[in-house]
Amino acid sequence: MKAAILLSGLLWTHLAPSRADAQVIDRYLETVDVDRQGDASVTVTLEVAGGAGGLSVRIPAAGRRPGPVSVTGDARLSVSVVTDGPAWIVVEGGDEVVRPVTIGLRYRTAGIVDFGGPALAHGNRRLSYRFVNTHDAIMRRVERTVVLPEPQIVSSVDDVVPAAGETSVSVPYALETRGGRAAVTIGTAELAVGAELGATVVFRSRPSWLPLLLVLAAAAAAYLYAFRDLARPGRLTPERP
Repeated sequence: MKAAILLSGLLWTHLAPSRADAQVIDRYLETVDVDRQGDASVTVTLEVAGGAGGLSVRIPAAGRRPGPVSVTGDARLSVSVVTDGPAWIVVEGGDEVVRPVTIGLRYRTAGIVDFGGPALAHGNRRLSYRFVNTHDAIMRRVERTVVLPEPQIVSSVDDVVPAAGETSVSVPYALETRGGRAAVTIGTAELAVGAELGATVVFRSRPSWLPLLLVLAAAAAAYLYAFRDLARPGRLTPERP
């Protein structure tokens, strides 16, 4: 499995081990919850199909500096972080780990988005996501959700791969709202060996209406002041002869 994510200038490179006995991944769900500082809380759910022998899965980390990782799914699973080059999260278990097993990971990572860096036209920023299945088996479900911080909104979703109609999923992305915040989920129900999943998400800050409201209020006040005499009682009443 190999994938690359470019998030506001930051490159995430995802490489999976090329093991001949790699087991089928029935489900790979990842949520990257970005905060206003550009850091993120990452949650991964990975379901490994049944099989024999010890379990060893290398999870590509979001960003290059993941914090401490917590793991759930089986008390006999161990987790470690490898930061020699691209960051990896390694989950291992012996023969006694019963499969299929659902593994949950949770951690923090810094510097996912550089909100202080230069933006595109109209204040837009770009998130490009490409995921190529170079794993030696079909991945039956792959989804990645990026939740943007307030006040970011999605401007467009471009360069979608596969295009509508090329797979059983007509449109491999969805625009969502999570807790009042904009989110984009890119996914497919099945990703064949060598197939690609991806899109480019363009986002920007939601326009603020406060400056316009202040201008309108100031204009209304100036208008009332200019025509204050017309508003006085009896001003428009004709004088009696």
